[in-house]
Amino acid sequence: MHSSTSIRPVDFSQTNLLAKMAVYLHARHPNPTPEQARMIKQIENPGHCSGFMVATLAALHLKTQPLEPIDQLIQRDDIDWVVKMETLLDQWDGDIDHIDPDDIEDIDRFIKLINRYQKIQDYETGIGTGNLDLMLTIHGEHPKREYSIAGCFGSQQLLQKFLLDVNGTEHETSLIEAIAQPGRMVVVTSARHDTGIFCWDDLYCYYDANIKTGVQFYKKSEIGKLVDQILVSNLCSPDNSTQLGFRVFSLTGETPVYPDAISLHKMFAKELPAATDTNNIDSLKIAANIGCKESFGYFLEQYQAEITNDPKKAPELMAALKIAVAHNNVELLHQFKLLRKSLQPNAQGEVLLMLAASNGLCGLIRDLVKLGSNVNARTIHDETSLLMSVHFNQLTAAQTLLELGANPNIADSPAKNTPLHIAAINNNYAMVEALLKARADINAVNAQGEIPAKLTRDQRIISLLAREGIQRKFDRSDTKRKFYSTDFTTFTPLSADVVKSIRTDAQALNMKMTGKPS
Repeated sequence: MHSSTSIRPVDFSQTNLLAKMAVYLHARHPNPTPEQARMIKQIENPGHCSGFMVATLAALHLKTQPLEPIDQLIQRDDIDWVVKMETLLDQWDGDIDHIDPDDIEDIDRFIKLINRYQKIQDYETGIGTGNLDLMLTIHGEHPKREYSIAGCFGSQQLLQKFLLDVNGTEHETSLIEAIAQPGRMVVVTSARHDTGIFCWDDLYCYYDANIKTGVQFYKKSEIGKLVDQILVSNLCSPDNSTQLGFRVFSLTGETPVYPDAISLHKMFAKELPAATDTNNIDSLKIAANIGCKESFGYFLEQYQAEITNDPKKAPELMAALKIAVAHNNVELLHQFKLLRKSLQPNAQGEVLLMLAASNGLCGLIRDLVKLGSNVNARTIHDETSLLMSVHFNQLTAAQTLLELGANPNIADSPAKNTPLHIAAINNNYAMVEALLKARADINAVNAQGEIPAKLTRDQRIISLLAREGIQRKFDRSDTKRKFYSTDFTTFTPLSADVVKSIRTDAQALNMKMTGKPS
């Protein structure tokens, strides 16, 4: 940027920076490609707290690392670079020609970085929040996911002193001190907002993307102020408790001094009730969000007892399950084996098997069926797990369900569409093939009087269904209504070549089976 002097304090809040990023991208790409248009749309959506937080904490850690030879030649993405990019955007006057050409490439890279990290948190990458380490790379190294803990915390729980045994020696510490160790990135989540902590020498660095001043620094003696800020950032009074989760990642690869998750849960379990706060967020949902299997298992047992006494609690349990599924925290889902009674359809028309099917979790599907879950269980709308897998184009899940005995001909209501109808609507050739192998009814009629072939415009599918109908005409084991190739030509715009090919095959098969032309 040509101007070297800031005319006002920098506003580091995500609200300000995202607005500047959107204006910049529109100016940078007046005729955007589809990929650039997607990027602009994503940046225009409010809420990139996770993207800014991960980028900032990673940059803080990088600043503590010694310079490599390559760093002498290329500006590395440490906190100085991040602050420079945010300052450039904040002070920019909106004219793309007023940005130095040397800065354009850096700003482009910074925006992509923020968007990439946000996608991890939004589960658009297929990698759940608890697996941030699989995507994040700092100085060529992946951070190590150490542990997580979730529950209902306030100042008292976070600052309460206790003795923790470390290699045979007891150390007095608090939960927040035990979590925020040097060389670690701590992601703090409330399911509404993500903030982060990084311990740099004797300082706690706290980042909240909604704070205009950017990174806040607290001395070890000011840890009480840090806790207060964490609670305020998550819209909670320091005097009250709120649902929080902490995910701890080692950025140095060192063996943690303490704590281990089991010890923490043994100590704090009694302090972590599965109560729901004013935003309908409870500890089980937080544990599902961050992939904390220890907390998840503990709260699951509490819910099991509550559901036994009050079946109306089941929808809340399923809501937490949906979070675990959506966030790809698969290891949590296996703990639902404990809740066999909850596998029946609940008031919301959802069952665990259906959620596993709609998300393609084949291993979990097999486990649940072994536990006795009904593969053909229906919701109040007659949806089955197979229908859900077909609807979401989960081919391997559909094949697994068919292998386990799923009925391919159960129709939903009120549309009366079978899985084959849905596969045809989706123009999913491979799914149609799988359903035909399972002897799905090609003549099934939905509420509109339509057979599956009428719902697709994919001529490969139409041809496949026609040939299957011809074959079944001569299959004595098929007791369904006869299906003739000429049925298709009356309502589907088949190409002349396809019609000719189908009719030729039909005549040849008819001659072979009956000795007479069709």
